[in-house]
Amino acid sequence: MTIKVAVIGAGSISFTRKLMHDILAVPELADTFFHFMDISQHNLEMITRLAKRDIRANNLPATITPTTNQREAVADSDYVISVIRQGGLDAFELDIDIPLKYGIDQCVGDTICAGGIMYGQRTIPALLEICQDIREVATGFTAKQGDTCATAPRVAYGLKQIFPSGLPKSRPRSPTISAARNMILTSSNRLKRVVSTAATLT
Repeated sequence: MTIKVAVIGAGSISFTRKLMHDILAVPELADTFFHFMDISQHNLEMITRLAKRDIRANNLPATITPTTNQREAVADSDYVISVIRQGGLDAFELDIDIPLKYGIDQCVGDTICAGGIMYGQRTIPALLEICQDIREVATGFTAKQGDTCATAPRVAYGLKQIFPSGLPKSRPRSPTISAARNMILTSSNRLKRVVSTAATLT
């Protein structure tokens, strides 16, 4: 049975493309239906072209539908994966520059310290909207939302305050995005038999 994976913030080539590659590396997931969503039509069209080219080159039955409508992407999804960077690079620049003005020199500035707090404050409201859409339109939802942003611990804490009985699963950023793939594998009874296969691919 084909599963539907909604990817919110899919305009990121580095995250979305590698995420798709990792999922499709598992034979039992080769026919996955991906619903890519991003607020940038330009980025969405670019990643969709690249991803479809990869699927054709590997003769896989997977399919992709792009949309700028979040609720459309989430509707009837089995899994929802958020790879958003709320505020984009312009906001990220402020996360670095404002603390630096007051003597706080951060290595990255999106995980801990002042920049991480600012990033978390922007990201939590956006993820709350995603969670609300999941509750309202993802009628067949079987897995937790997986947030792959580096502020995942504080984001998960923030979401727990709003949804104490349904905390979304939080995964740290992974160079191979294997955490998101394994989340799908381990949370589906249909796919438990291939967990060992996934472990060898990591």
